[in-house]
Amino acid sequence: MFNNKILVVIPARAGSKGIPRKNIVLVKSKPLISYTLEFVKKISWVDFLVVSSDSTEIQSIASSFGANDTGLRPIDLSGDFVGDLPVLKWETLELEKKTGVKVDYVLMFQPTSPIRDIDFITEATNKLISSNYDSVVSVKETNLKYHPLKQLIANNDKLEYYDGNGADIIARQQLKKTFIRDGVFYGFKRDFLLRSERILSAKSSFLINTGFSLNIDDVEDLELFKKYLDNNEKEINLR
Repeated sequence: MFNNKILVVIPARAGSKGIPRKNIVLVKSKPLISYTLEFVKKISWVDFLVVSSDSTEIQSIASSFGANDTGLRPIDLSGDFVGDLPVLKWETLELEKKTGVKVDYVLMFQPTSPIRDIDFITEATNKLISSNYDSVVSVKETNLKYHPLKQLIANNDKLEYYDGNGADIIARQQLKKTFIRDGVFYGFKRDFLLRSERILSAKSSFLINTGFSLNIDDVEDLELFKKYLDNNEKEINLR
């Protein structure tokens, strides 16, 4: 795209608390990660594809889809509390070392957000490159019913506002729109990625994903994805 070299990284370590072996749990006879791998293979402008994992089983699945082999990620990048950026940095440098090619942009697709649209991904990547942003992420608008200023926390058997300003909210019109990252798209300028400790900077932007998507964290989410597939992958009202 625009004569840039683009790397896609799919992070997929072996461990998972909510669903054991979540990234490779079978969904209609296929490992969950295969839905994201199949999607990436349809994108003509992707130059390199890496699955970042600490599992030889997951790496074997990645290899069957023609992914570039950077080896298993180090143990210190495989724990529950390891963020995405250290993993992306390591995979980018390993890929460049093995291929001798310096990439320009790094995209991350989480396999637990398996529903994607090529036009949306292309638009997000276009925005990242043409506007010279450090990073672009896909987001969903939060339902105002779950706005942060309406959230409560329990403290010694009492309820308190998560944010003290919530006590002053009377009408929905007082609430500003909020958004959550949906895991469908993360895009980074390579040089920003390697020097940054955060996903967002003053030169970062977003794209609102209005299409149907899922972020699979538990068994209920997995069942929703199966139902989605059973309905010919059309957007439907599942709840």
